[in-house]
Amino acid sequence: MAPTINPLPPVLVQASADAASSSELIRTSAAARPPQISFVAGPPTVPDVRGLGAREAARRLARLGLVPRLTGNGIVIDQDPAAGAALEPGRPCRLWLGRAAPVLTPPLSPQ
Repeated sequence: MAPTINPLPPVLVQASADAASSSELIRTSAAARPPQISFVAGPPTVPDVRGLGAREAARRLARLGLVPRLTGNGIVIDQDPAAGAALEPGRPCRLWLGRAAPVLTPPLSPQ
């Protein structure tokens, strides 16, 4: 099962008579470890959506406040602004779609 931000409540199980005390409760959790969260310092940037289908790419951009504009059909082969550019919510993000595999270049490095 994939980690979730809303984990299931812990399950309380009564210990057996062989345990330290029959009234002692053992707490177990449905998730073995909490989900990993990583933080990136600096301003948010436009993600690289090349290679994704049109629907998934549009969803990712819309969640960040960008306005996706799609041309063509298939998978994303190019985008403007480029991956790594400063994120400006409300800004249009142009996606060109095609049937060929995208030519992946590294994202812009912050200057």
